[in-house]
Amino acid sequence: MTVSAKVLKRALNINVVLGMDDSGEAKTKARSYNNINPEASLDQLHAAGQALGGLMTEDVDSICYTEKKELNVGA
Repeated sequence: MTVSAKVLKRALNINVVLGMDDSGEAKTKARSYNNINPEASLDQLHAAGQALGGLMTEDVDSICYTEKKELNVGA
């Protein structure tokens, strides 16, 4: 039995720093962008995150993405 995975959906998340809490830890918030092309490469995702982050007034803490995959069983 062979299992394969097909990317159904990607979301790009840009985590921005909103300030500091009482203990000095950074408070962050994720800005999410859905319906990312499943064929986009990691380099393209990172470049898009950097470009979008450059337009924000908050400092970018990190750029992440999530994938939703469908698992299929083949013969």
